[in-house]
Amino acid sequence: MANWSYSPGAESLSDSLKIVQYTYVRLPIVAPAFLGSRRSNLYTYQPGNDESIKRALLQAREHDRKSILINDIYSWKELVEKLIQEAGAD
Repeated sequence: MANWSYSPGAESLSDSLKIVQYTYVRLPIVAPAFLGSRRSNLYTYQPGNDESIKRALLQAREHDRKSILINDIYSWKELVEKLIQEAGAD
């Protein structure tokens, strides 16, 4: 659960390292609605709204982890191979 408070620019946390890591290991994420992420494993809540927090937690608990797509996240090995490949193209 990401329980961040809003401050200007917080929307950029939608693909923070923690969100990417949780997605890579196929975990659901509960986060404030201001993140605006399009990840299918992210359930949002309105800070201070107990009902929306409860709803997001219950939805996350029921999420089918096998359905979480990770094809846009590289493993360290894949990332190194991609960087080497791109460096060789220059």
